[in-house]
Amino acid sequence: MNITLANTYDISGGAGKAAYRLHKGLINLGVQSEYFVFKKDTNDYTVTSPVSKGEKFSYYLYRQLESLPLLRYRDRLNKGTYSIGWISSTYSNKLFNSKAQLIHLHWINHGFIDIKKIKKIKKPIVWTLHDMWAFTGGCHYSNGCEKYKTDCHQCFILNSKVNKDVSNKNFRIKRKLWKDINIVVVSPSKWLADCARESEILKEKKIEVIPNGIDTDIFKPINKKFARDTLNLPQDKKLILFGAIKATADERKGYSKLKEALSIFTELDKIKNDYGLVVIGGSKPKNEQNSLLKSYYLGDISDATTLALIYSSADVFVAPSLQDNLPNMVMESLSCGIPIVSFNVGGLKDMIDHLKNGYLATPFNVEDLAKGIEWVLKDDNRYNRLREFARAKVENEYRIELIAQKYFNLYNKVSV
Repeated sequence: MNITLANTYDISGGAGKAAYRLHKGLINLGVQSEYFVFKKDTNDYTVTSPVSKGEKFSYYLYRQLESLPLLRYRDRLNKGTYSIGWISSTYSNKLFNSKAQLIHLHWINHGFIDIKKIKKIKKPIVWTLHDMWAFTGGCHYSNGCEKYKTDCHQCFILNSKVNKDVSNKNFRIKRKLWKDINIVVVSPSKWLADCARESEILKEKKIEVIPNGIDTDIFKPINKKFARDTLNLPQDKKLILFGAIKATADERKGYSKLKEALSIFTELDKIKNDYGLVVIGGSKPKNEQNSLLKSYYLGDISDATTLALIYSSADVFVAPSLQDNLPNMVMESLSCGIPIVSFNVGGLKDMIDHLKNGYLATPFNVEDLAKGIEWVLKDDNRYNRLREFARAKVENEYRIELIAQKYFNLYNKVSV
């Protein structure tokens, strides 16, 4: 079987990592998998990307051009990525010449493949959703808005007060163009699958749930003392880990909620000396003063081995997201035997079994989030059981070998 996977980035972002892991998993199954990307950061010869200087430059050009329609909405809210999808590079035309029996789309924004071009793909399509963009007027996460169920308009993220705004135009184009295309939608989480089924744009499509996969030989428990020595982190503190792309700046990832919870958790001065906060993917905020805990900001980390060390150095990973699909960092932490504390939202409740491998707090109750951190850490025997269940959850449900096989079975059904 010959499959082409398409994603804007090969390993950057959660979607890129998930798609790349699947690509390698398929190859190990004996599938002829091509990974077709717009911007390549690896030197992996199995990843197809722009070669000429013009094609490479087109990534930067088209990413900027793609955002031009948003210039009229200068007062739009900072609510995460917003993509119009009105333009795509000429490089993406090569996707149509692929010898693949089936095209597997992933995250295709930033000027890679536009809305209209998807309809021109004359082969069966599987599309894995890594966020909500495929069925909204342009937002990647709706921030609680449910207009995607009927008709996007007066987009609050754009701070728009008119019905026929760009969200409405985009929504109607998607609904019209994608109505009759041969496509099977895959969601990594049950939550996102339910959103897609309730959406006006995708409600008539076949929607499957297949989680992202992970290499459990890379993301595995490592001796904590060794990990902390390697990373120059303290041995005498319990470390609370938080991470995401733009971790401290992305409102959706809930950093402000974490700070509120830690304020409750550290009411007693003596506790502050016993705990530390480790942050991946963000620098210290400019306006942050008098940190509640001694904090260690590790910046952007993409190397998988280093990430496994960081997870293994921690005692708990806190994921206070307000909306999320199936975040890689949560899965990676679990795979390294680290319990999770999060709000009971989105795809997080797929990965976290309450009181078994972590704690699901009431959305968006920071007191309960603080209670969850305390509950995970205060009993050593219980904590060791949580670690065992965390690793077992991933081994039983998310190993890349299992996920690649599920996709292979789906490809066989779709390509018939």
